Amino acid sequence: EIDEDAILANADPDDADHDGVSGRPNYDRGFVGRFGRKAQTVSIEGFIRGPLFNHLGITSNPLSEAMKAKL
Repeated sequence: EIDEDAILANADPDDADHDGVSGRPNYDRGFVGRFGRKAQTVSIEGFIRGPLFNHLGITSNPLSEAMKAKL
């Protein structure tokens, strides 16, 4: 996993180093996004659950810790 500080340290919104590449982190609920188009989602769970509901109409509740332990 890439540390959030490393992502923020590499942000270059105005191409200050003139390498032809600019970019800034995307935030979701106050956290740096990591998944999806343009890193718009913080967690892999959110990345998967969104399309499941929007495209397939599938709803799912997160498993409780007790249920996870049984798996």
